[in-house]
This record gives sequence, structure tokens and C-alpha cells, in this order.
Amino acid sequence: MAEPAEVTAAAAVSWRGAALMLAKASRGCGCDALQRVANSADLLREILTHVELVVPDNVSTLAAAIKIAGTGQRIVLRRGEHLASSGRAAGAPGESLLKIDRAVDLRGEGAGATVIRGMLVLSAPAAAAGRLSALRIDDAGDCCVRVEGGRWEFTGCRLRCAHAAALALSADAHATVTDCVLGGEDEAESGAHYVRLSAYGSVQVQGLQKHACYGVVLKGAACADLDRCVLRECSEAAVLVGARARVLLRGCTVAKCATAFMAGSGRG
Repeated sequence: MAEPAEVTAAAAVSWRGAALMLAKASRGCGCDALQRVANSADLLREILTHVELVVPDNVSTLAAAIKIAGTGQRIVLRRGEHLASSGRAAGAPGESLLKIDRAVDLRGEGAGATVIRGMLVLSAPAAAAGRLSALRIDDAGDCCVRVEGGRWEFTGCRLRCAHAAALALSADAHATVTDCVLGGEDEAESGAHYVRLSAYGSVQVQGLQKHACYGVVLKGAACADLDRCVLRECSEAAVLVGARARVLLRGCTVAKCATAFMAGSGRG
């Protein structure tokens, strides 16, 4: 559960304006109308999509915002670095991992300005679409983002990976990726990718140019549409497709990868 202080602070800042709008809109309708609003889950979800949670203004961490966010709610990350945290004790394997099990709208203030360090694991009901935009995500020993279910949109993101894959999709996950850069470091970024703790407890080596194994990995019945993206600095392949997965690239650039496409189990 989220910390009471976090919830109280978020409610005080984020809900005041929404409550005022509801009161004004329902003027003259009486208590019965307000009760119907309170009893309508669909209407309350729609209201939540217009109430932003700002990190760290309303809640101190991304993990705290995810705990209290409603489906479709927008979470804005201010400029600077944010940790994708599982809530485990500092130094424990898997510390730098955050599971998001609902379709939220996660936005940064610029892909170079807002950085998430760690791995995001995304899943959501198929009927809802989650969004990530204007973010840079640096992996923590595995992937930058794993999508395990639902429909997700990525826009203007930099998924900078030094290990497995920038983006990995499995099961029946679907991703639409637009104007994003996926893969390892280029020469200008060399040595800048530093992770204190990996997803598996190992320390990231600093000072060398890092490469991803893959830009995008798709397994199961996963599907991805990439438009105007760059896949680069991959030691195995820009795209790995296995099982019944499908991928479509439009207007994309593949640079400095061992090969463009690979099909199969992807064991090197």
C-alpha cells in the first residue's frame, strides 16, 4: 500500500481542483446527481484521466505515484533522474525494477531531461492503452522495458540498453513505437551509462561504450509497430522475432548492429 502521507499529499494537491470542477458542474443537480457520479466507475476513471500526478511535486517517487494512480491517469516526471524501484531493500537483487499493472500515461519533460534508471515491467488489460513519452530509460542489467501484456504506446523515448534488449515484448503484448531511439550507446554517449545496481545484483562497469544485445525482442504472440525509429549499437541483432510474434518497421534506421533481423530462440 502507498504511504498515508504520500496519498494525503497527492489528494490535497491533485484532487482539490477536480472536486471544485465537479461541484460547479453539478450545481443545481442536488445530492442524487453527485451520488450517481460517485457510483459510476467509468465516470470516475474518466475524471482521473484529467488529474495529473506530478513527481516529485505531488508524490515523492515514481513507485508511489504508480501505487495510487488510476487507469489512464497521467503521471508527469520532472526533469532529473528517477529510480524504477521494486521497493526491496537497497542493494537487493531486483531493486531497480518497477511493475506497472495498469494502463497509465507516463510522461517526462524531455527524453534527455527526464531519466528513469532501472527496468519497467508493463502489463495492462487489453481494452486499455498505456502510454510512455519523452523519457530516457537506462536499463539495470536486463532490459529497459518489458511489456508482458496490454497495448502500449511509446513516443519520443530513448531506451538506452547495455545488456539484453531495449524493448522486450511477450505473450500477446502490443506496442506502437514512434520517434524513439532503441539500443546501446553511440560514441557520444560512451561511458555515460552507469547503473549502481543491476536487476540481478551486479554492478555496472563504467567507462566503456555499452551495447545492447537487441533493440527489440518479440516472443509469443507479441506485435510491434515501429515508425521513424532508430535501432543502433546492438551486438546480436536490431530485431529478434520468435514464435508467432510480428513486427512492422516504417521509415526506421538500423545502424551499427551485427544484423538487422534474427528469428528463433535468440541464444546467440
